[in-house]
Amino acid sequence: MTTKASKEKFQTAVAPLIGLVPLSPFIQRHRTTHIIRRARLLSAVLAVLFLAWIIVDWIVFDWPLSGYLAGMRGGVGLAFIALARSKEAEKSVLFAVFMVAVLVLLPTLLFLGSAPLFVNAQLTEFGHVVAALYPLLPVMMVATLAIFPLTLRESGVLGVLALAAYAFGIFPAAGLDWVTFASQIWLATLILLTSSFACMMQLRYMTTLVRQASFDPLTGAFTRDSGAEMIDVQFHVAERQDGPFSIAFLDLDNFKLINDNYGHDEGDRILCQMVNELETKKRDSDVVVRWGGEEFLLVLPNTDLKGVRQALTRIMSGWFGERPDGAPLTASIGVAERRSDHEYDWHHLVELADHRMYEAKQDGRSRAVLPNDETMLTETASPKD
Repeated sequence: MTTKASKEKFQTAVAPLIGLVPLSPFIQRHRTTHIIRRARLLSAVLAVLFLAWIIVDWIVFDWPLSGYLAGMRGGVGLAFIALARSKEAEKSVLFAVFMVAVLVLLPTLLFLGSAPLFVNAQLTEFGHVVAALYPLLPVMMVATLAIFPLTLRESGVLGVLALAAYAFGIFPAAGLDWVTFASQIWLATLILLTSSFACMMQLRYMTTLVRQASFDPLTGAFTRDSGAEMIDVQFHVAERQDGPFSIAFLDLDNFKLINDNYGHDEGDRILCQMVNELETKKRDSDVVVRWGGEEFLLVLPNTDLKGVRQALTRIMSGWFGERPDGAPLTASIGVAERRSDHEYDWHHLVELADHRMYEAKQDGRSRAVLPNDETMLTETASPKD
């Protein structure tokens, strides 16, 4: 039992940080936004620094070395500007990691391009100091990885590539002095390990905050804000693919009587019971959102009316257990579907499902009202209570 619990904890808490298990789409979306914003900001800062450093190279180094360096720095600076201004209609984690990879790659290429130029160059004492800063560019970018919420696998791959380029670039300069070469690689490796650990801790901290803000502390369902964000994403996916998308609006029947007769603690227990039953009966792809009070949304992506009927059959079979008085715990349900209702805005779709939920209440509760005036009843309901 202990081994199984440890394995489950590893799968849910540690494996996603390493990159062995994918993060949830909701957390992935937040992570992607953070990475892209920070990558754009860092690109803008680096563009200014790299272009401004041309003046230093121009003062310190003689021609044509200063000209070669100015050309390379100018190209890198313009690439950073392009990266800072880059946009993508659909933000993906692949695009976010690509931006970080370009951030690491550009200074590394500048170092590799400049290394041969310094081999036989006649440098002043101050020129040697400035030239010694170029090999630090890959190491600097490895350290910069620490500002991104990356998995261990992502930061490790990017860091190892940068360090491989760093080792290749400094090896000729190190000559036969293996002690100096090994010490520099060891120091760079320690920086990579520290950066990777910082990336994982950032990702864990961000994941914790997102989960705390995303889930209702009482029932464990998604909050209204996080649910709305998820609906917005899934609705637009269905819109692009011209696929089905359904929403079921649920309101517990006579919930106020439970609070009035048995107290709010019992009411809270009933809400948790309802969500637990709903989580058990729904599909893995469906999402439960606490919309307010005893009102919940069941988001059914890629689900047409036939699929909705199957889902409602599971939900309405036995409903959500028993009320404190032993009667069945039922709900009034309104359903709206994107294509059947010809709705092109998810807000209107929710409003339509809400309206049909009130129709179900007015018609007698313990039932579901679907598009085309279709009603689903159970043995607990009568045609008109």
